[in-house]
Amino acid sequence: MRLAAILLLTVSVAAGQNIVTKPLTVGSPIKIFLSPQLTTTLLFPGPLAGTFGLGLVSGNNAQAQRDGVGVQVEHPDGSNILVLHALSESSRVLMTVLLEGRLYVFDAASGPSPDVAVTLVKAGAADALAQEVTPEEIKAVLRSRIGGCHKATILGTEKRSAIPRKRDRGRSADH
Repeated sequence: MRLAAILLLTVSVAAGQNIVTKPLTVGSPIKIFLSPQLTTTLLFPGPLAGTFGLGLVSGNNAQAQRDGVGVQVEHPDGSNILVLHALSESSRVLMTVLLEGRLYVFDAASGPSPDVAVTLVKAGAADALAQEVTPEEIKAVLRSRIGGCHKATILGTEKRSAIPRKRDRGRSADH
């Protein structure tokens, strides 16, 4: 319930903010823009095994929140969600996330146009999401699917007619 409230608050404050999809890359830091005025929610392709970084502050660290130092982080156990909140306009951390046995580095910093929601996808999956197709390819796929449904309907009708109906059972073929 608490997570749902955080997501709802994030969406309601986020009018006009960045909602993006980014590929997970091992070789270079992934840039995430934050703001003290809202939380940024990261959605990973699987559950996180760990989150590390100097300047990351747990949600219950009142001293760091008063000092306005670092980035507040929340992660529901066993989930694939990470919620970040910059504690000041100058907050910046390099954060490392352990996901499926691989380390990913994030450069999370306050910026003028913060990310409110970031969906992170595996590098190969990002390419698959953005494939260019021609109108002819779309038509061919639709024809094959519609044709397959039509054939299945015809075959299904033939099969049903070969099975005697309940009221016909026990009657001979002459009746």
